[in-house]
Amino acid sequence: MASRPTDIEAPAQSPRKTELIALASIILALCVWSAANDLTLLALMAGILWLALLPLASWASLVFFAVMLGLSAVVNQTPIELGFAKLYGTDLLAVLLTWGVVLRLWGGKRVDRFPRSARRNERILLLLAGVYVSYGCFSLAVGLSIKGYEYGEAFGDFRRFFFYALAFAVPILMPMRERHLRALAYALTMGGGCVLLLGYFRILTDSPVREDVDSVTQHVGARMLQPDETTTLCLLLVYLLLILRSSGNTVTKLAALAGALVTFPPLLLSGYRLSIVLAVTTPFLGYLVLTWARRQPLRRFLASTLLLAAAVGLPLAAAPFVFPEQVERAQLDLMVRGQSEAAQGGWRIWTWGGAIEEWKANPIFGTAMGHRLVFPFRTSDGAFVYIDSGAHNYFIEVLYQSGLVGLILLLSFHGCFVWYALTRIRRMASRYCIIAVALFTGYISIMAGAFLQSPGVSRYVYLYLLMGFLVCLLRYTEAPETGAGQTPEP
Repeated sequence: MASRPTDIEAPAQSPRKTELIALASIILALCVWSAANDLTLLALMAGILWLALLPLASWASLVFFAVMLGLSAVVNQTPIELGFAKLYGTDLLAVLLTWGVVLRLWGGKRVDRFPRSARRNERILLLLAGVYVSYGCFSLAVGLSIKGYEYGEAFGDFRRFFFYALAFAVPILMPMRERHLRALAYALTMGGGCVLLLGYFRILTDSPVREDVDSVTQHVGARMLQPDETTTLCLLLVYLLLILRSSGNTVTKLAALAGALVTFPPLLLSGYRLSIVLAVTTPFLGYLVLTWARRQPLRRFLASTLLLAAAVGLPLAAAPFVFPEQVERAQLDLMVRGQSEAAQGGWRIWTWGGAIEEWKANPIFGTAMGHRLVFPFRTSDGAFVYIDSGAHNYFIEVLYQSGLVGLILLLSFHGCFVWYALTRIRRMASRYCIIAVALFTGYISIMAGAFLQSPGVSRYVYLYLLMGFLVCLLRYTEAPETGAGQTPEP
């Protein structure tokens, strides 16, 4: 029987009214009692706001996802100084986590109607994420108490590598009904559209996010996008191109094709070689995954490559005519940067080498959270200087700071996630196939980029949120499975 959207998969998980009334009464009483203390009163008023927005927690997680995708430049560059630490917009994740825990614990008796295998695998993934974050707490304690690292550096590293991984649990803990999951495509489109507008504004007004000055030629290279914004646009691009193979109407497909064509230029002119590679390869990977998900023969993918080749080749051919000055500058920037790196022996070779040397001294548990990587670097004129920088590789940074234990836990978590996604995506409901394949392809492109870049704070969050939302989509199968807790059928 053909599937159609339904909203009956699970009862609402709202906290019991009596408990909420009691909690609200306590907060109001404390407000009156501490009215003389402005800071305490502000905190309690925030608690009231937290309680008032609790019924909208699922929608708030979608808005948060869209903001992380679309406003990563603001999130990454405008922290709030608070004592020894910096607070970013990504730290609102803590609010979503408390909402998710409260909704799960206080939601009364919860009857899952999803397949038993899905519930079991979700618990396994949550357990792996919990073990990984728990080990991060241990590494943080070692860095602070034994190594004596600075509090700000230690908490910053813990937050990036471990705490933000808890974003994976947010969609799973929330009462995600089908109306929320149907809005996921709008969140992705709005976030990507925001980056698209910012990219065109910077390109047309010549307002780069960052300028790099070559030490020898003094050439100024322009970066029109942040690294986190390039992965957002790749995610939007693959989703729009996948719509062309959906069952949508002709108008929708034409709009998606037009959107994909205008998404290419900012990626090509971003100033990053990796973004150009991902812009070309990610759509083909998305079509390959879709062919796998739909159990179609490989010749269907090969036939689709003609459409993709046209969609990719047209912007590449038109860009020099539409943006002649920008394309010429981008080509010069890439050439000068390549020559400079060749003369220096490759920037990443030095950073990776320095991180590996630190790891060799602490192979099991690493240097612990808070360590500052300092390594020798040969400049273009042959002189050696010591550089204080990150490793420019997510996995190497986890390895040298948390050791083999941390890296094994990280790879185990992500490996199980990939296995679960690839096996279940072939049985999922067709109405969610396009968005699920887009999210999974975006996940692959983000992880591929992590080999060459250290993600900004926003990319850590939307990476794990993306994984959590994909797990929620994979709950829905096209045909019912055996056992208790089947996917509801219309």
